[in-house]
Amino acid sequence: MTRSRPKALVTAAVSGPGLDLLHQLADLVLDSWLDQPTLRIYNASQLAERVAAEGASIVIVESDVCGAELYEQPIIAVCSCRGDPTNVDVPAATAAGVPVLRAPGRNADAVAELAVALLFAATRGIVPADRDVREGQIYRDGKIPYQRYRAWELAGKTVGLVGLGAVGRALRWRLRGLGMDVIAYDPYAPDATSSLDELLARADVISIHAPVTEETTGLIGADAFAKMRDGVVYLNTARAKIHDTDALVAALASGKVAAAGLDHFEGEHLAPDHPLTTFPQVVLTPHIGGATYDTESNHTRTIAEDLCRLMAGARPLHMAARQPTIIATSIGFQPEGPDPANLRPGPSYRLAADLAGAGEHPRLCIIATAVGDDSTRLAAAHNAFSKLGFISSHLTLFPMPNVPDVRAHLLAQDVIWVGGGSTANLLALWRLHGLDVVLRECWEAGVVLKGVSAGSLCWHVGGTTDSFGPDLEPITDGLAFLPYANSPHHDVEEQRRPLIHRLIAEGTLPDGYATENGTGLVFYGTELVDAFTEVEGKLAYSLTRDGEVTRETALDTRLL
Repeated sequence: MTRSRPKALVTAAVSGPGLDLLHQLADLVLDSWLDQPTLRIYNASQLAERVAAEGASIVIVESDVCGAELYEQPIIAVCSCRGDPTNVDVPAATAAGVPVLRAPGRNADAVAELAVALLFAATRGIVPADRDVREGQIYRDGKIPYQRYRAWELAGKTVGLVGLGAVGRALRWRLRGLGMDVIAYDPYAPDATSSLDELLARADVISIHAPVTEETTGLIGADAFAKMRDGVVYLNTARAKIHDTDALVAALASGKVAAAGLDHFEGEHLAPDHPLTTFPQVVLTPHIGGATYDTESNHTRTIAEDLCRLMAGARPLHMAARQPTIIATSIGFQPEGPDPANLRPGPSYRLAADLAGAGEHPRLCIIATAVGDDSTRLAAAHNAFSKLGFISSHLTLFPMPNVPDVRAHLLAQDVIWVGGGSTANLLALWRLHGLDVVLRECWEAGVVLKGVSAGSLCWHVGGTTDSFGPDLEPITDGLAFLPYANSPHHDVEEQRRPLIHRLIAEGTLPDGYATENGTGLVFYGTELVDAFTEVEGKLAYSLTRDGEVTRETALDTRLL
């Protein structure tokens, strides 16, 4: 019996080689929202009705809203042609078992190019100079253009990027090509090495490339503008919510900000009489950073290739999880019989697969860097995971990586499990091989990161470790995906509790969390959402600095 060919409703603009691949995968109903005589964006009910009318099982959208009603139908996949699928109810899709595909980085080059354009336009007076020519005002107010439009060259100046994601990285190499020195602030990017205050104080040009989150909303306010160099150039091709517009107007009026280029306004609109329109050194564009044909081709290719993987039974590379997920535990395997290599994984491992939405046979990669890629331990771990029906692989770094493309291999997993051992050695080797960057990409792509001991501590800012000898010592250079301290094995090592308390109380480490043996914590993004235990009576704790002491509070720790 042959399986019927799926039908896809495509309301996104699609083009390029990816469109040919889509035609191979499904029967397409092409009805781009950009090709309508007037703007058309379906709400959740309208889209669900249209999908039902077409009999489509694949939905490819850019701006239409995908809500819970859609998932009442037999949908194979929802594809959002955006980096962040904010138009899709991802939790509802996850609950319905519908994968959500996305297209990160689709417009990175486009937005980076516009940022360069705004930089030149704002600093060289290109817009008013053009207007002078058109109005026949070459000689205005008794001055020749050479007098009115003199400016500093960009080569040798320092640019500060606030946000070093896909757009920030695309802009960085372009600015370096202009001879500019580029620094960056991004607490989630290891190669962004400046603090925000350092960046504000040093940069001649500041360019915003961060997403809107609770942390970044209003990040650039009056205090931030006051810390900038006099005569700074300010660019924002991200979102207007990241800066305080009134504070920006005040900084322009005082001369603190000499010029600005803005591609976004709250509500996608700026009133014609807004104060920003009165400054000739401010260049304003109506959210056109990603408006290139290349953006359409890029997202079409990304979505088509991931659909191909999904329909072949493989994991898509760019699948939206409800949140990036980390499971930090003090939970290893349990012995099963007298053979020490015969181990049994507890229920927390199935929890990881469930959170990944991976089904009965999840793909899991074992990383045992912390014990020097010990082959005996790897074999025991493979045996343990086989008892759960997991499809396990491993990544080793000794004597060289055992897979030809480490990034592709890790992104193809549902779960990455990191074993215990030396946290310091693990971190050093990961950074040497660029695994710190790859693992962040995996986390952001929805691959669940799970680990025990060193495999728990590594995701945090730091904690305590026996990497340097039998006495515990501080470690403060963790990957910092989670902005907290971490104390695994909190109940079984005599030095662990007092040392982590002291480090937090004196400010060496931030507030954090601790897990007794047998317990674990689940984080969505950087938010703690669950504390659990495989051993009745064992607890997890929050650790909070209170003056000169650390307060330890037991968390509601559920039994799996």
